[in-house]
Amino acid sequence: MTEQKDAALEYLLALSEEAAPEFLQQLPAEELESLRGYVEHVVNLKTAGLDRLFESFSIVLKYIPNIVIYKLAPKYTEPSIAAQISEKLTVKQAVGLTSGFELDYLGEITRYMNPQLAATLMQEIKPALADKLTIYAYQHFPLKGLDIACHLPEKSLRRVAELVNPFELNDNLMSQSRQHVLDKLKQLRKT
Repeated sequence: MTEQKDAALEYLLALSEEAAPEFLQQLPAEELESLRGYVEHVVNLKTAGLDRLFESFSIVLKYIPNIVIYKLAPKYTEPSIAAQISEKLTVKQAVGLTSGFELDYLGEITRYMNPQLAATLMQEIKPALADKLTIYAYQHFPLKGLDIACHLPEKSLRRVAELVNPFELNDNLMSQSRQHVLDKLKQLRKT
């Protein structure tokens, strides 16, 4: 595949946790790039203005005690929204906020979070919680777990390989970055 086709495929596969249709690999680079451009346009159109809204929420959260947020957020805030708000906080604020949620709610927040930020949070939260969150991620949304693992350092990848069995993960059509991390986890699991 060409570099352009790889980049387009990477973008499209990162949008979903579902197995991608096989026909994506058969598309010529130009058609795949055209599809990527169209999907990106639709996503941008549907999310226009939301960044500013989430930024406003993150500013307000700074003035509400965390204990109140821990009680109210799971009842009234969808994890996808909580993830977007968390992305507007500093890492320290996000760690302080997210580490008080129940595992199920925190796991779902992680599912919708930017993978790079999720990886940063995984390294900053308490190790016991990070372990539970890693197991939760690979049980409920393994492709997102691989997206997060793309941004983890070697030491953290070793821990992931100890906690989950990468050989049980489905090798559906994956982006190159996901496949690379899966291969790395398999290699670490063997050693």
